[in-house]
Amino acid sequence: MNLSKNCELIIPSPGEVDFHEVEETPLSPYSLLVRTHLSGIRHGEDLPIFEGKSQSSIVRYPWVPQGWGVGEVVKVGNRVMRFAEGDWIFGPMRHRRMQAVEEKRAYLLEWIKKEFSVFTDPGVAALQCVHEAQIRYGDVTVFFGMGTVGLMAVQFALLSGAQTVIAVDPLPSRLQVAQRLGAHRTVADEWSPEILSRVETAHPDGVDAVIELSGTDAALRRATQPIRPGGALVAGGSRYGIQSLRAVREHCDRSGIRFRLSAPREGTSREEAVVIKSLNEKKVIVWPIITDTIPFESASKAYQEIQSDPDHHIKVLLSYSSI
Repeated sequence: MNLSKNCELIIPSPGEVDFHEVEETPLSPYSLLVRTHLSGIRHGEDLPIFEGKSQSSIVRYPWVPQGWGVGEVVKVGNRVMRFAEGDWIFGPMRHRRMQAVEEKRAYLLEWIKKEFSVFTDPGVAALQCVHEAQIRYGDVTVFFGMGTVGLMAVQFALLSGAQTVIAVDPLPSRLQVAQRLGAHRTVADEWSPEILSRVETAHPDGVDAVIELSGTDAALRRATQPIRPGGALVAGGSRYGIQSLRAVREHCDRSGIRFRLSAPREGTSREEAVVIKSLNEKKVIVWPIITDTIPFESASKAYQEIQSDPDHHIKVLLSYSSI
């Protein structure tokens, strides 16, 4: 396929990444035509779909991945008021070279770096989990899964006043980033009885909140173990089985633990504004999370490498400048 034309990335079936040509459509009065510069792959959402392991009932193949992107406005609808040709904007986008973006979903790129702006959507997911866990000043917290959302959630927990943050992940490189971003302790292997015993010794009353973001049933079940009665468990993954969710919910009900399933959803304008402000003011740091910037035409290779070597790929960006 000629990728100089306006092509869009799709997942036609499990294990495949391809492109299909997008026909031009008339620009609506309230939309912007944007030449995409960068877009961010959503590892936590896209990989289960790519692997055919998503539990979501809405997934249908071919699947068109989405995320947040940044680009230059090349044309505006006749009723657009906030933007002009030549402006740089960021917001929800698909992985395609040229696309229409609704004015109300676009943000003007001013002080924030281009590559940092595409962290708005994982930042919103992280902030939602921290809010649902009701983390407060002095809390002891545990995070399972140090992907992009987990690494941003660690920072939002610290900003919320968490006294102790424990990061759990089997991948050493991710734990190194977690420490760099403020995690007080890291757990490099499974939540074994020995590790649980050490946590219980350090925190005999139990921890206040656990946020599970790895998306695995085994991690979700282990996540209940260190929580004190009255504490909170937030499950933010997308691959849990129905039986595991039911068992964990029943355990939490018996143990007096607040359980929340943080289903993926769009952020509110307030949540997005909080994340953007945090990125702009460098209260949340994301540059150590960026591991790769890959040409758009190599997206298939990117997905394969993210799947086969997750230790070296945390947040992967697609660049359109070479097309």
